[in-house]
Amino acid sequence: MTTQPQKTSPRGHKKTRISLPVALILACAYIYQMSGQGRDVGKDRFIWELVGAGAALLIPLGCLLVIALLTYAFTRPGKNGKGLGATVTSLFLGVAFFLSALISYVPVTYALPRIRDAIDGPQTVTIISCRFEQDTHTEKRSRHSSTTVYDNKFIMTAADYTRHTTTFETGSQTSIQHATGVGAFLYDACVTRSGSATFTVDVYRHSWVLVDVRGE
Repeated sequence: MTTQPQKTSPRGHKKTRISLPVALILACAYIYQMSGQGRDVGKDRFIWELVGAGAALLIPLGCLLVIALLTYAFTRPGKNGKGLGATVTSLFLGVAFFLSALISYVPVTYALPRIRDAIDGPQTVTIISCRFEQDTHTEKRSRHSSTTVYDNKFIMTAADYTRHTTTFETGSQTSIQHATGVGAFLYDACVTRSGSATFTVDVYRHSWVLVDVRGE
């Protein structure tokens, strides 16, 4: 008795083609979120911002792929040898383009500033004043427990009078007072010296990721 090899159905191939991009998007988003924890400033932070930008750009690329597949499906002759017709095809593709633009707007606007920063590199900016604010938000740790996270915001005014915010997340209300490096410098300038001190920062300007700070 001869056993015939089983053929993979076209539907199985389609599911594989769809699930692979989705898996890549979820994997990139997970890696970005987990690996970026605890990095509020510095080049490491910017690298993970770029990882997030790359993951975000998978969404518009996926939309373009869907539009290409739809175009092929709509223009391919059916069993009767005819396609859907120019009017119906244009209508469906118009809706597809509109939805794709809507879905892709946020990912693209997130990614473009980070791509520009990757090209331009860090820039030196003079800060003429700053102030400190502290907010809180709740993060879910498990199904039945959550914790309070403190958002320590340093709101800086540059020499061109644009305002920018750098946020440090801490587990307690007073942890920011014992920060080191960039966090310690900002706390001293914006809190201890009441925000009147002038200083310079090396920063990826479009995404505002601080690399270094210096007093004048």
